[in-house]
Amino acid sequence: MISDRVHTRWGRRRPWFLFGAIPFGVTFVLLFLVPPFDPTGRFWYYLVVSLLLDLAFTVVNVPYTALTPELTRDYDERTSLNSYRFAFSIGTGLTAAVLHPIIVNALSPSEASNSVTWCRR
Repeated sequence: MISDRVHTRWGRRRPWFLFGAIPFGVTFVLLFLVPPFDPTGRFWYYLVVSLLLDLAFTVVNVPYTALTPELTRDYDERTSLNSYRFAFSIGTGLTAAVLHPIIVNALSPSEASNSVTWCRR
């Protein structure tokens, strides 16, 4: 509802993408940092960062999802657009799941320690 009522020179959806991407990226990085706190401090840190990440994801994803009905009023065409969107999303996720162990095995710690030893010689 909020993104429907925003009217800027960039349109209704684009400001949400542009200005939501920065906090989304920052909170995503913060999620993987381990702060130098005690376990209770880390709990509160990750709780706050997770909530901010969910908020930033919502700021970007809701206008993105609401964009499909604006592209066409034809039901079949909207269904086709969403099918392509989900197919590429699932395909990319599966590709990342398959490539992740391959990349990790290619950069295993034993090979990294051998390369450090080799550099010292």
